[in-house]
Parts: sequence; structure tokens; C-alpha cells
Amino acid sequence: MNEAEALVMAIAEVWGGTGQALLDIEPDLIDALRDLEAALEDGTADTGEAQRRVVSVLNRAPEIAENVAEERLILQLGTERGSGGALSLPVRLNIVPVVYATNRAAEGREFGADRGTSVSYGIARVAVKDDARTRTFDVKRYFKMIFGRDAKPTLSIDPSDDIRKPIELLAGQSSKSDVLVFVHGYRVAFEEALIRAAKLVGGYQFQGTVVAYSWPSAGNLGDYAADNQSVLASEPHFLQFLTELGAALPVDAQVHIVAHSMGNQLVTTALRGNLPINLGHLIFAAPDVDSDIFAHSAYGFPKEAERYTLYASSNDRALKVSNRAWSAPRAGNAGADLRVFDGVDTIDASEVDTDFMGHSYALDERTVTADVFYLLTRNLEPGHRYGLNAAFDSSGKPYWVMRA
Repeated sequence: MNEAEALVMAIAEVWGGTGQALLDIEPDLIDALRDLEAALEDGTADTGEAQRRVVSVLNRAPEIAENVAEERLILQLGTERGSGGALSLPVRLNIVPVVYATNRAAEGREFGADRGTSVSYGIARVAVKDDARTRTFDVKRYFKMIFGRDAKPTLSIDPSDDIRKPIELLAGQSSKSDVLVFVHGYRVAFEEALIRAAKLVGGYQFQGTVVAYSWPSAGNLGDYAADNQSVLASEPHFLQFLTELGAALPVDAQVHIVAHSMGNQLVTTALRGNLPINLGHLIFAAPDVDSDIFAHSAYGFPKEAERYTLYASSNDRALKVSNRAWSAPRAGNAGADLRVFDGVDTIDASEVDTDFMGHSYALDERTVTADVFYLLTRNLEPGHRYGLNAAFDSSGKPYWVMRA
């Protein structure tokens, strides 16, 4: 165990509590630890400067600094004497609060795959690994820091009678009153929906309140048809949620919506009506919606929204399967099936590296999440965002190709 590793482990051993001194240094300490982590991962970098920055932040809270110094000494002495040194470095986790709304049936304090008769609300506190890559964005957001032995996300939920209470609580902890609503797609369980929403907070560096809307997906690979019926049956509940959300927000708060995969069916249907919310950005990520149906819906999208953006890919295996199942192209297809919709900025993200299925790129891949970040924070049109090249379909309509 070297000095830098001992410093990280010592902080993990003594970290905790809610004292004011800890709260005062926590944001800067997270950032300093990210620098140290990057130096450790480099392998060839000198960690000295990063260590000094960490110690400098700790010294602003003398009692914490003293405890860390004592623990660090114990760890280093143990290593010198042949004990210790075999432990892996602790994982730094952030506690990310997310409001949830769901029309799943309740199972005690949890929610399963069955359909409910109304919308349930609450706050989920999700512990997810701190992603040091996000520190390169222009804006940073900090959360309560804890340490664990692995990076597996964990969560706890706190139910509420209505949406107003969790919205007001989290709005008081955010720098903006805006809301980002995430609507998941096919084969997503309730817990996974909350974890994905929490990770979006880091990926997009959103400064307001994040709400995860979870419809009753079965969460199983073989239940595509059942999920499709469940998402259709969820339409009135989703509209109820939007109505109650609008009533709970200040009049100037914008609501941005990110819909993924099959979740786009809920959002595109809702956009046909008069929504009682102040619409900001609408982001259609790999939409598993019939292209013709999406085109008809797009004609009726509210004109007052900031911007409509669609991310498509020719490497999306999940949508290729959906194409065969429905014998019709999906709105999230690129390549030969790419379609440009009036009033919607279409981004072809086929060049972006993806996992095997290539379906979650708009939620996970750094290139796309960075584009969404600048879309949300700058409201820039595609031609003014980095890494997008203009292209034209066969009818001369413009779309944008995202460079890897």
C-alpha cells in the first residue's frame, strides 16, 4: 500500500456523520479525491500534488484531518510490519436523491411488475459510484459521499402521499427549480429504473430535481408483448402524474423529459394533448415507436417546448428485433431506415461506441451524455454543439451525425 492509497483508505475509515465541518469541505474533497483517483489510475503519474490538494481540503476541518492522519499512520505501519496491504481500495459512492412516480402495484414498500390502479410517489436515495469523468463538465453537482467495498448500486425508498412533498423537499436541495423526468423502456424493473435515473444525474450533471416515472414493465426478456400492453395501459396514469407534477411546481419551473425505448410511447402520446406543465427539452432516446406513428404525433407536439431531440443508431440490436416483431421501422433506427421528423432534431449516433445490444447509448455513453448536457444547460441548436456534422436525407431534410 503506497501513501496515496493509504490516504484514500484512511478517509474511508473515518468518514461519516453530519457535522457542519464535514458538510463544508465535502464538495471540494470529492473533487480532490477525483484528481487523486485519476492519478492512481494513470499508473505513471506523480500523485504528490493530488495528495497535497486532498490534505489541504482536510486541514480546513482540523478534527477530521487529525483522525485521517492517525488512521493513515496506522495503515502504513501495518503495511510496513507485514500486516494489511491486501485490501482493495474502497469505492467512493454518492447518495443521489430521486423522486419516483409509478403506476406499478405496491408490494409493501416495494413495487413489482403488476399494474396498479393509481400513481404512487416517494423519494429514492440511490448510492451510485462517483464518476470522476463528469468533473470535466463546466458544472459540478455534489451529493452526500459514502464509501463501500463494491460499486453495486443500492437504494432505499421513502413513500409519500402525493408528489408535492418530495418535489418541495428536493427542490430545496437543488440550485434550480427545473425538473428532469426520466421514463424507462422495455424490460426494466422498478429498482433498475431508479438506478438509471440516478446515474443520469451524474451523466447529464442536471442541476434541478430528477423524477423517475416507472410504468409496470415485467423486467423480463421474453415479455416484450406484455410490456407493450402495459405501457399502453399506463397512458392515463402518466397524464395524471404530469398534471399533479405541474400543480406542485412553481410556474416558472421547466420540465424536461428523457424517454428511452418503449417509454417513448407514453411520452409521444401525452404530447398530443394540452399538458399542464412548462415544457423544456424533450429527448427521445432510441425510441421504440413505429416511425409512421411518431411522425403523426410530431405534427401535434406543443410548439412552446424549447427543443425536440431524437437520438437514433443503426447499431441498435434491440430495435432491429423490434423491427422484425412489428414488420415496421422504428423511429430510433438509423442507416437505411433513418427518418427525419419535422420539428425534431435527429441525431445519428451510429458512430458512438456501445455495448453489445447498442440500445442504451443515450443513457450511458459519454459522447451522447455530454451532448445532452450542453443541450440542457446551453439550449444550443445542433449546429452549435461540439461533434455534430450536418447531413441531409434523400428529400433534403437536415439531420446530424455524431462523431465518435
